[in-house]
Amino acid sequence: MLSWQDALAHILAHTHTLNTEELPLHEAAGRLLREPIHAPFPMPRFSASAMDGYALHHADIAQASEASPISLPVLQHIAASQAPAPLKRGECARIFTGAPVPDGADAVVIQENVTAQDGHALFRAPATSFQNIRPLGSDCSQGTLLLPQGSTLYAGEIGLLAGLGVGMVHVTRRPRVAVLACGSELRRIGEPLGPADIYESNRHALAVQIREAGGDPYLLPVVPDQLDALQAQIREGLHADVLISSGGASVGDHDLLRPAFDALGVATDFWRVAMRPGKPLFFGKHQQCLIFGLPGNPASSMVTFEVLVRPALQKMLASPALYRPLLCAQITEPASNNTKRTHFVRGQISFASPQPLFTPLSSQSSADLLSMRQAHALAILPPSSAPVKAGDSVQVLWITHANSLQLLA
Repeated sequence: MLSWQDALAHILAHTHTLNTEELPLHEAAGRLLREPIHAPFPMPRFSASAMDGYALHHADIAQASEASPISLPVLQHIAASQAPAPLKRGECARIFTGAPVPDGADAVVIQENVTAQDGHALFRAPATSFQNIRPLGSDCSQGTLLLPQGSTLYAGEIGLLAGLGVGMVHVTRRPRVAVLACGSELRRIGEPLGPADIYESNRHALAVQIREAGGDPYLLPVVPDQLDALQAQIREGLHADVLISSGGASVGDHDLLRPAFDALGVATDFWRVAMRPGKPLFFGKHQQCLIFGLPGNPASSMVTFEVLVRPALQKMLASPALYRPLLCAQITEPASNNTKRTHFVRGQISFASPQPLFTPLSSQSSADLLSMRQAHALAILPPSSAPVKAGDSVQVLWITHANSLQLLA
């Protein structure tokens, strides 16, 4: 059996980055940028007022005070859409937030500190140079690298691109991922359950994991343990960039996945990985389609996706970060390990102490759906004959988003 690290290396060696596509900005949210974006002009493009107030040369009111206010004539009203005329010494201009500061002015006094009367403005305190002004190029100069290739386009990035006048961007095409579940005991949501039936959940959970990883999932029908039916759906799934199946990959009499793959000419790279959960895992390739046969138990399916499938999708997308964050944490309770297989222990992580704390869930059953709802992270316990004790340091794969944690201090 391969170690999980060797299995991942095999998978990534067969994984290639997908081609790019050009999208309108409003369709590019969440996508990975495949071109660097440089500032086409300085930002801001002109010196702009940061407040509603009065633009002037600060030296003109250097001696202003409550006892001796200084009055300047107001000769312009400058809105955000107007190009102002130059301002002479001894004059001021009414100006509004975002409007260009006229040549000859180097300060803006906020309107709350000014009394306007009879076409003049009365100032009772001095101003400083560049007070309440955003100077030209103060955010960045022309040519500055603003978004490197590989950036994910979130709201801030989309807003920045719009502000630069960028309407189309080159991004990585999303990997199309077919998701298959096999098992005669599986029923679709809404179907009546027989005495030995269960509702199929793996396709739905995997679809969410695929979307979160940047892929585009589509669900193939649930397939009973019948070789012809299984081959028909696999044949359909082979048109995708990735085919993921759950169930049927072990060695039971009704585990037909590997015979179906063999019959369709799928090249097997490996089968079985020294990890828990997830030992009966298949990986192969058919032309350009990567094929993963994940275990049928729900927790096993979701854990093996996080550890071995998600990095491959990230490589397809040309993501600069293939892996989830890996932390060093202190385990709060003893945890079982294994002398032959790496154990990925589901648990919760807390940042209430200087060092992150990891608490294993009470159930580590591969069939426990609730455990994946509760898990924030996976502690990686390598093969060892020594038990893991409370207080030991462990490596933890953080598999959830920070805003979903309920244990943050």
